Amino acid sequence: MKSIRNEHELKETIRTFSIQCDEEKDILKQNFHLAYANLKPINLVKHAIKAMIESKELKQNALDYAIGISSGFMTKKLVQGGLHHPLKKILGTILQIGVTQFVYKNPQKVKSAGFGLMKFLIPPSKTGMKKISGTDRRIDDALFMDV
Repeated sequence: MKSIRNEHELKETIRTFSIQCDEEKDILKQNFHLAYANLKPINLVKHAIKAMIESKELKQNALDYAIGISSGFMTKKLVQGGLHHPLKKILGTILQIGVTQFVYKNPQKVKSAGFGLMKFLIPPSKTGMKKISGTDRRIDDALFMDV
């Protein structure tokens, strides 16, 4: 800052600082209104939902969990069948919980087993894939294959 030598320089410096102060006050007001708008509950919820929707990890976890639940439910229905015997209900529920947890904790193994099962069940001519030899069509290979 240069030294002020006369009254004219003093008035000019005061006017410059006054303009600078007004500009900074306007910027501070704008930032306050922006922060206030972002802290409204509806905006907080919107931002949280947007972050959840954009999260790939959350989508993958939700998909794995849905696959686990549906696998457990199908297992229970297969075990119980059409009969409603109490022992079958208990066994079905236990298997449902076990299959759901296994599928949720090991989604890659289940996916690779599913692809292996699809290769085994669907003939190559219908899928447009090359014919697979008999040794490659074994399901147990697909169950332990890492993706």
